[in-house]
Amino acid sequence: MIVNWKSLLQSAKSIDVTQKQKVNVYVLGDMSTQFYARGLQKAGQLLGLNLVVVDGPFDQMELQFLDHNSELHQSPSDCVVLLFSKQAFQKVFQRLDPNKKSSFAHDQLAKLQQYLSMIASKRCIVSNVIEEEEGVFGSLGNTHQHSFLYQLRRFNFLLMEWVGKESNAQILDVKLFHSRSGDEVFLDPRNEYLSSMAFSLDGNAILAFQTAKLIAAGCGIFKKCLILDLDNTLWGGVIGDDGISKIEIGDLGVGKAFTAIQNWAKALKSRGIILAVCSKNEESIAQEPFLSHPQMVLSLDDISVFVANWNNKADNIRHIQQVLNIGFDSMVFLDDNPAERQLVREQLPDVTVPELPEDPAFFLQTLKSLNLFETQAISALDQERTKMYQQEAKRVAALKEYTDLDSYLGALEMEGEILELDEQNLPRVSQLFQRSNQFNLRTIRYQEADLRSLAKAGNHLIYCYTLSDKFGFHGIISAVVLEKQEQHLYIDNWVMSCRVLKRGVEYFILQHLRQVAEELGVCELRGSYLPTPKNRIVAHLLDDLGFEKRIDYSMFAVKHQKIKDHHIKSRK
Repeated sequence: MIVNWKSLLQSAKSIDVTQKQKVNVYVLGDMSTQFYARGLQKAGQLLGLNLVVVDGPFDQMELQFLDHNSELHQSPSDCVVLLFSKQAFQKVFQRLDPNKKSSFAHDQLAKLQQYLSMIASKRCIVSNVIEEEEGVFGSLGNTHQHSFLYQLRRFNFLLMEWVGKESNAQILDVKLFHSRSGDEVFLDPRNEYLSSMAFSLDGNAILAFQTAKLIAAGCGIFKKCLILDLDNTLWGGVIGDDGISKIEIGDLGVGKAFTAIQNWAKALKSRGIILAVCSKNEESIAQEPFLSHPQMVLSLDDISVFVANWNNKADNIRHIQQVLNIGFDSMVFLDDNPAERQLVREQLPDVTVPELPEDPAFFLQTLKSLNLFETQAISALDQERTKMYQQEAKRVAALKEYTDLDSYLGALEMEGEILELDEQNLPRVSQLFQRSNQFNLRTIRYQEADLRSLAKAGNHLIYCYTLSDKFGFHGIISAVVLEKQEQHLYIDNWVMSCRVLKRGVEYFILQHLRQVAEELGVCELRGSYLPTPKNRIVAHLLDDLGFEKRIDYSMFAVKHQKIKDHHIKSRK
């Protein structure tokens, strides 16, 4: 299956995003980027973002960075995209003294590091470079330090290492998307020579869409859950008709294709994606392969919510959503049946439903090409996410035994722990700021480097909070950044996982914040609430917490009124 990226972006023109989250993006490249910039704005619309894209001047990257009065430095950009091409790299490489060619990759990375240090406060997306053998060294180019291919590969590797360890930037993997699409789709030599375009129109569309996904992930818009059909999706055949011995899975024939899908899903689960099952089946029959088939990759322990019955699949997905308490727009539904896919698209338009090819041999190739599960950060907690949602399903079932919420909360035996930011919890705290949408006071997407910088500044305090109960450990579920000011303590941002909403955690945290304020000798907590389409719940919680509204919550404050009772004991 080949995605028609140009048609996809053209379809965005009818989508109104004036009420969507606005992100100012500045695009700068060593090639012509006008078609890419147009595509990026359209791609943002498809993903529910209002991307205001400024296309920087052609091939003036160095001037734009070094001149502090340039358009780059003066623009109100939230995100800067830097696009590099093998063509521009090759021009520089060819002009070098032969003795300097072996250090080309290191020199290019050093220049990039210098550039990014000048815009450290902005979010940056940096492309890697397509690797191409220049027809000079042949196969020897893989190992000869003076070959262009060797230096391109070294640059890409050094960039990957540096961004992964030290930089706030992200990599736009041009090399990967080119390898998936091939030269015929991704490149156009005529445009390269006549218009200084490094990529074809299709190539620009593909990169624009993938860039928009990176920006969306940074805005908290990304997929959290993969919902799987079973028959002819996770295995070949129909378990209810064919029986466990005749379904196709394993190391023979088309069974390999279904095993590949399961391995992919298992890997997603390991990095924190929630797996759920939605199947028209008897539950005991549907679970039999998970329990008894020797070549099943997935087990029931990998599945957070297992729904198998004869109900409408859209209704079952609604049930899964209620158990997980995540948005429909963070769900992906896989089903081999076109009728089932169309039903879910019509009834649950926010759920992503990929169009799968008829031949299961192409399932995984199609899914990989869509790059559905973009992310900003991964933490150790992600490996425990499935277990946590299985525990949540038990909590939901237990709630039905109580006639009132207060009795239920009291019976949970909840304990909370207050932690200061450190290197161990930093990845999870950063992830919370990036992932949380519903309880996110100002929707500031702090990355790890941002939090380190604030912690070192001296006038900020950063805390995170854990929660556990009789069903298990929730992990770090909330984080607060505080700024110490002369007469009050300012809540710079406060986020909380949607998994623990309505558990009283907000009162437990407010109690701690009041204690911090008292220890600092200030009499008031202040903050500001910036509304988005997804965080409206915060306004109601501010009322419940006793905050005094000032100018529609653009500023709020709370003094020493009594905090409501909660059922969370502090863990010492």
